[in-house]
Amino acid sequence: MLQYSIYLVRAAISAIVVLFMLFVNTGSFGNPDYRRARVGVAIAGLLDFYMDVWACWMIVHDIEIFRFHWIWIPVYYAEWTILGYCVLRLIGSRFRHFWFTPLLIYRIITDSRAYRAKVDDLYAGSCNEKMHGLSYSSPALFLAYFALTLVDLLIVEDMGLDDSIVALSGIVIVLFTIIILNLPPGTAPDADVIDASPASSPSAPSPLPGTMSETVPGAATSESVPETAAAASPVPGTVNLEDRVREWEMRPDRPFCAESLSLLTVADQMRVTPRALSNYINYVRMVNFNAWINELRVGEIKRIIRDHPDADIADLMVASGFSSRTSISRAVKAATGLSITALKSRLASSAPENH
Repeated sequence: MLQYSIYLVRAAISAIVVLFMLFVNTGSFGNPDYRRARVGVAIAGLLDFYMDVWACWMIVHDIEIFRFHWIWIPVYYAEWTILGYCVLRLIGSRFRHFWFTPLLIYRIITDSRAYRAKVDDLYAGSCNEKMHGLSYSSPALFLAYFALTLVDLLIVEDMGLDDSIVALSGIVIVLFTIIILNLPPGTAPDADVIDASPASSPSAPSPLPGTMSETVPGAATSESVPETAAAASPVPGTVNLEDRVREWEMRPDRPFCAESLSLLTVADQMRVTPRALSNYINYVRMVNFNAWINELRVGEIKRIIRDHPDADIADLMVASGFSSRTSISRAVKAATGLSITALKSRLASSAPENH
């Protein structure tokens, strides 16, 4: 009776997964890769539903399921392929040989690392954290499902263990569904996005890598010059990119404290091309976009602590744009090597010297 209940509940859950993936409209509907992942999880849910109903029918008719255990082999292989394809789409991978499971697992692990590096170059704040979470959670769920179902295929006659694995694998599919339903709206990170021109100056040309000058909209065009020369003597008709970056950093409204930022929006605010800004951050500041924004936010935290020594972590978190205590603690530790408490103590002890 317990075995029948497990398969019946899993069949009902699989049906709900299919309905949610196909008909519940969330922000992930607007992204082609996310849509493909939704369809993939829906197909996996249909396979689970079919097999669970079949298992219930066999239990009702007193047929031993393990006698037909081999039927699960092609089903599980199909689900490995489908779910692996979904994970690759979620992390922006274009790997196509997902039918070969060992290579699929290898590419999921390596491409998720590349995805995180790409995210750090394009996003900062809460969006960055969500995409980092996606790059860890979706591969982990796939590997968990692969391990559970592989054990289920190898252990045939232990029905108690088999029932536990069936229940756990159903939970994994539900977690996949929850992840996809909570995907941030918009476009998945793509390195090609930095080639786009900002909305405020659609005709602005993209400078060559390693240049620091940008053509001013409406000014006479001229060749970009190397960064070493541009800093000293900008070409007529251009504006020094470093000056624009510093102006943005010194703005009184502190735009870097917005909860979520992207390279595109910041480049648009500076009226420069995303490619030029990305090159400047990577090759002049020697950091990625996310690290640069975090450095600015940590600088703001230091200023707030000096002006308001009694400010607590929640106040600092809200004022500097961090979305969680974990993210602000990690950023402060990376920038200063200190915890927030230790940083407050150090700044408090040095306050008389600053006056």
